[in-house]
Amino acid sequence: HNLASQDPQKAKDALEIMNEMYREGVPSTVEPDCRCYNTVIEAYILVGDVTTAQEILQSMEDRVDQEEGGNLTSVMAPSEYTYMMVAQAWADDAKDDVSGKSAEQAERIMRRMQERGLPPNVKVWSIVMEGWRKRSGIARIAMKRAEDLLQEMEAVLETQGGVDDSDENGDSPTTPTVATAPPPNIITYTSYIAGLSRSKDRCLARKADATLVRM
Repeated sequence: HNLASQDPQKAKDALEIMNEMYREGVPSTVEPDCRCYNTVIEAYILVGDVTTAQEILQSMEDRVDQEEGGNLTSVMAPSEYTYMMVAQAWADDAKDDVSGKSAEQAERIMRRMQERGLPPNVKVWSIVMEGWRKRSGIARIAMKRAEDLLQEMEAVLETQGGVDDSDENGDSPTTPTVATAPPPNIITYTSYIAGLSRSKDRCLARKADATLVRM
């Protein structure tokens, strides 16, 4: 872990060497698992290189698909935490990204989780919404995307009967089994209302009131 924090590239090289040794059957070699990859991904995020962090995530997915047939229980399969780290990094970058690509990337990460059968929890959804919210004072479309995400989450409330009571980690005692999105929680709504306060939308006061009623 110290090597990764001091020099992400050396840690990445070491990870690749471990993989090569394992594939070649070198005695006493342990296959690098998700935690090894997470350490390297986190190191790149800490130095601001989210692009390389995402490339490593992609390489994990590719290996699982090619060598494990997409098995989500593989030791090298990206975990929810892996995806959340990268999504959070893109969302954090969204505020200073004029192009808007960072917020888009954060949402893409979440959608990839869904596609791969790893349903993102409410914390991941809130992270993505936060990415769009950070751009709400720059681009009107950003707040529209945040609103679309909230509506997607609220669609589950019709079957679950209220706001999610999950904790700050997104862990819920009643995880939806059929819905594609988790129900929003207080953090989700707070982020959305904060976005309205920065938005150029003329109806923001009305929308904020309506959101408070739904909460």
